[in-house]
Amino acid sequence: MAKLTNQERVAIQAQRVLNDTRWDFIRTPAARRGLAVFGYLAVIFNSAMYLLNTYIGLIGLAVLFGAYLLLRISIRSVADLPDEYLDERLRSIRSVTYYRSYLLVVGLLTVAAVLLMGILIASDIATDGSSALHFSLDWNTSQAIIWFILGVTMMTPSAVLAFTQADKIH
Repeated sequence: MAKLTNQERVAIQAQRVLNDTRWDFIRTPAARRGLAVFGYLAVIFNSAMYLLNTYIGLIGLAVLFGAYLLLRISIRSVADLPDEYLDERLRSIRSVTYYRSYLLVVGLLTVAAVLLMGILIASDIATDGSSALHFSLDWNTSQAIIWFILGVTMMTPSAVLAFTQADKIH
């Protein structure tokens, strides 16, 4: 029996995902929106768990990936499938979703940068100007920040799709 090529495996998986009915109970608009909220809560939970301890953070990471997988299943992975497996309507929905996701993430990063700049300026004004701020990151804090950023960026396209197009993906 000949081995399947990667493209053939992706085609089989795409058909399976787009036609699967086992998960229809999480494909209602309310369930999709609930999973999107749960996904962002899992991002926050994961970062908080890493601040406590590395091993507890790994539990948070498992919750994060579980939430992400459930959200992807609920939206039928439309945000992630290659173009050739989606019809024109779904490609259009995905394009709008990625545009909105980009705006949301860029907006959040801009707000974070402005807040950080404000904190630095306020700290400098509050002191005599000669004392510099010193940041020190340990392993757990670094992991909390990294997984927060990665969690938000991986969750946003699927969450935006779940919130804005929840009733249009069947």
